[in-house]
Amino acid sequence: MKKLQNYKNEVIESYIFKLSNIEELKKSILQKAFAGELTRKVGLPTSSV
Repeated sequence: MKKLQNYKNEVIESYIFKLSNIEELKKSILQKAFAGELTRKVGLPTSSV
């Protein structure tokens, strides 16, 4: 029973850690989006003639 409790606590801690990382990633992406850093500059196609 003790092993199961320990495993449950590890799973919960891992889940909380992952949620925190996802939240930080989301904030970073939004910050880059509002700063215009996620737009890609596309050049004119070069002709092969």
